[in-house]
Amino acid sequence: MNFRDPEDRVVPFDDWRAIQEKMLDKTIADSFPASDPPSSLPDPAEDSFLELSQLIKGEDVSMTMITTNIGLSETQRQGCSHILCVFLSDLFILSTKSRNYHWNVVGPRFNDLHGFFQKHYALLDQMMDDVAERIRALGSRAPGTVAEFLETAKLKEQPQTELGVDGMIADLLLAHEDVIRRLRIDARRCSDVFGDDGTADFVNSSLRGHEHMAWMLRSLLQNTERRVSQSAARSRSRPADQPMIRRIVFNRPA
Repeated sequence: MNFRDPEDRVVPFDDWRAIQEKMLDKTIADSFPASDPPSSLPDPAEDSFLELSQLIKGEDVSMTMITTNIGLSETQRQGCSHILCVFLSDLFILSTKSRNYHWNVVGPRFNDLHGFFQKHYALLDQMMDDVAERIRALGSRAPGTVAEFLETAKLKEQPQTELGVDGMIADLLLAHEDVIRRLRIDARRCSDVFGDDGTADFVNSSLRGHEHMAWMLRSLLQNTERRVSQSAARSRSRPADQPMIRRIVFNRPA
């Protein structure tokens, strides 16, 4: 089937080449229109445009849904929304991990890390809210169920795994670094593939937030590594610096 407007051509979200070709065709069509104006501009013939105009005039209009008309095609908006839905699901996994460690951390560092993990998931919860609202601003539905999060997330949980304090910190750090690497790619996809600089800027801002959180986690582990290395050094030097203590066992006479 031949489509007059490239925007009407349906392509898979995960097929980058097909999306790029469609966006290129769309750019050419909008730059050199035959007779119609670029489809990214409001079309007075569209129902949503007419309904909004009637509302401004104070007329009573029955509407079920207002079309999102922000200078991006449906393909562009859905593509960026899909990226953000994956990000939102990963944030849910990260927040759940942080809550788990907030509840179950034990040991001499309990007081500090109990509060640290609480602040950690509070920041992640705020990020989740921001991402979900960005998805809605693009005209898409934000996932909001545990089943949706688990199906969409790239991160994986560690169910029924008992971790020590350093293991908890390392698990969160690895998860943040995984998210950071994918966000770098996603920011470029939003800008270069889908032409949405606004969402690209939003993703880059989120990336910086995750980099800050990863730095804090990494710093906690670096202190641990220093203590471990010093302890190991003392253990290695002990035989040469200190006399060897022998254990003598006396046999009790029968």
